[in-house]
Amino acid sequence: MYFVTHRAIHRRLPTPFVVAKRELHEHVFCQRMSRFFQPIHAAKQPSVKDGDGVSKGFELLSTAGYIRQSSGGVFHILPLCQRVLDKLTRVVRQQMASVDACQLTLPTLVRDTLWKQTGRMDKMGGELMTVEDRAGHGFVLSPTHEEAVTALVGSVSPISGRQLPLRLYQITAKFRDEMRPRFGLLRCKEFLMKDLYTFDSSEAAAMDTYRAVGRAYSGLFKRLGVPVVRVRGDSGVMGGGVSHEYHVLAPVGEDRLLVRPDCRQDECPAAVNLEVVRPERETAPGEAGMDTCQACGHPLQERTGIEVGHTFVLGQLYSETLGAFTVTDSDGRVPLHMGCYGIGLTRLLAAVVESRAQPGQPISWPAALAPFTLCVITPKAGSREEAARTWALQMLSQLSQLPELRDDLLWDDRDHLTIGQRVRESRRSGHRAVLVFGRAAAEGGSGPGRPRAELITADGSQLLTESELPDRLAQLCREQ
Repeated sequence: MYFVTHRAIHRRLPTPFVVAKRELHEHVFCQRMSRFFQPIHAAKQPSVKDGDGVSKGFELLSTAGYIRQSSGGVFHILPLCQRVLDKLTRVVRQQMASVDACQLTLPTLVRDTLWKQTGRMDKMGGELMTVEDRAGHGFVLSPTHEEAVTALVGSVSPISGRQLPLRLYQITAKFRDEMRPRFGLLRCKEFLMKDLYTFDSSEAAAMDTYRAVGRAYSGLFKRLGVPVVRVRGDSGVMGGGVSHEYHVLAPVGEDRLLVRPDCRQDECPAAVNLEVVRPERETAPGEAGMDTCQACGHPLQERTGIEVGHTFVLGQLYSETLGAFTVTDSDGRVPLHMGCYGIGLTRLLAAVVESRAQPGQPISWPAALAPFTLCVITPKAGSREEAARTWALQMLSQLSQLPELRDDLLWDDRDHLTIGQRVRESRRSGHRAVLVFGRAAAEGGSGPGRPRAELITADGSQLLTESELPDRLAQLCREQ
């Protein structure tokens, strides 16, 4: 990443900066808080119906203006939350590119005939949301797209061996008629999901793909700064013989896991969801638990987790039914070996907030996901700090043109509010850092001619002169 030095900034920008207030504003390229939709002080949220759960993370996201409930289990994603999702999906796309996956968009409306062919129409039952068109044709509002993507590949089969492995993914809204929506975005009826579908020529090749995507997932969570545990999971209605889940450990998690607490996600192959252990114990009473602990070499503990990702080796279940095949050297038609890999993006966002929530503290994001890296607060109109306004706008203009802060800088220009009010709102919003042009900027700090701005981060605050600001902010951006 290229970082612009203080001296380079001054070579680039118009100097001197003795210009009118309107001209200064024209040199500021960033989001203004006065134009940002963040209903912190909006009216009370719709009442939560009996059976719905309220968690600390849900409260934080709601009161800070990230989400707003539309109806039971359905939410508006507000601009602040959209910024976090955009950062999340950017990293997801990069990790998908690392395994040569191509992005596409499959239709949300999928003919129910496909679901009936695979037998999942009956298996999923009431969780499926369905509609009919005016001609009486039935459609599924897809919670997942195995049928749709396999039918697509089947429509252009046979797939040449030179095209394999074929890896296709999308980032789209999914729908599930949850009986008991709970905890905001953690269990809702409409959610954003990344789903990857892979096609290989053989079982061995499919397992190579499975391992490659697993490494990409490990890299994804590491880049995001989100600790997860990987456990053996239940294939359920998806089918297939190999399945792993990725969990964020949190008190409100609805899955019970056996994990080694000090183990990283890819270092504890014996970690397992208790949903898998129960059937094993029914088959061989008392043996599954002992084998699990011995395989790990350390005692496992029961913890609760929020499932944020799930991967499956599907075999030929869907491809054989829906005609997705390749041709062997002997001209025989062989159904493709499939895998599917999901990450619930809105659920992951909510799980991060849940896992990092502390009593009495605002939202805390990993550096890579904070909605804005920097929020700049300029003086209140008519206050004693207003003397620093010209310098503050000069510095804001320079900072707004730093490449690493482009589209990641928020200016709280609501100069009818005190600096203290705006600092508190900014911290509650979860921005990475706050730069305040207050008393130290107006009074010249420790000596004449040396105004200083206060940089506030989770680690504390420090006063910085004009020459110190660019390097310190460059360092802040490098730490992401």
